[in-house]
Amino acid sequence: MTTKSKNNVRVFGRGERTMIFSHGYGCDQNMWRLLAPAYADRYRTVLFDLVGSGNSDRTAYDHAKYDSLRGYADDVVAWLIDRIGGAPIDPERRLFLSRLFGGVVALGGLGMAGFGLFSALRPVA
Repeated sequence: MTTKSKNNVRVFGRGERTMIFSHGYGCDQNMWRLLAPAYADRYRTVLFDLVGSGNSDRTAYDHAKYDSLRGYADDVVAWLIDRIGGAPIDPERRLFLSRLFGGVVALGGLGMAGFGLFSALRPVA
């Protein structure tokens, strides 16, 4: 099983910048179904399901791994931040949109995994 299939990663759109959408607990990537298409003409948009949610591979759930924030962040780092479509993503060319727990993964978990935290939060037009 690939990490992309484990998390039901779906990539749409075009553009030099990548916009990653992360959902919170109790929902899945479907929560972005009305927002993500609005950005697909300017950004490469990435939707995924955290393990245990939506159409993720539920057999991949490991209580020991996902008992901490780091388990979810490791998944994100493995495929979303490092490589999508086989090419590295420049940190200056990615945006991470999230809701609730997805934001905790982005701000806390990715920081623990060695990625710098966001210097500023700003709306994306």
